[in-house]
Amino acid sequence: MGKQTRVFHIFAVVLLYQLIIIPSTSAGFFDWRTDKKEKAGLLVQISQEQKASSDNFYRWTKLLQNKAQEIEPKVEYKVIHETVRQVTAYNVGDPYQTDSTPCIGAYPKVDLCEEVAKGIQVCAANFVPLNTILRIINDTGESFECIVWDRMNSRYTKRVDIAMDLIQKAEAKKFGVNEWKVQILKEENSI
Repeated sequence: MGKQTRVFHIFAVVLLYQLIIIPSTSAGFFDWRTDKKEKAGLLVQISQEQKASSDNFYRWTKLLQNKAQEIEPKVEYKVIHETVRQVTAYNVGDPYQTDSTPCIGAYPKVDLCEEVAKGIQVCAANFVPLNTILRIINDTGESFECIVWDRMNSRYTKRVDIAMDLIQKAEAKKFGVNEWKVQILKEENSI
């Protein structure tokens, strides 16, 4: 038995132990960038009891943004234009919702599936150039920013489509079609 096989078996046993023996499990995103001497901490803690909904999606987004602000210097944006648009959601990685290359969007420099899995807020829009930052503000005043790395069918000229992970199909369907305020942003120090 090779070294990789033994490591896999140990990992599988530990995982099964956690799933069977430990009654309350929780999932979260770990900060893998921490020093190996330090204990990796959870970026976001999501318990089993929480149900998938657009509210949790926004809570997740806010928690990730707050954690990112602690790690990276905050980039200041100015609002270039503000309008009300239809906002929907789709699942990257699903060829039935995208095309035959579901992880490759209109901005080919990135793998959308990997970026969404990392927690990057990605969206598709046809009314702005690729690599544009949009701020979406819902009915309750909560907001989040996303980067336009994908396009939609050409008939959707006034819509923003939020990218969700492939495993979040129920959340994307529940997200529905919303009429929300969308701000086009530009970095404060850019020309």
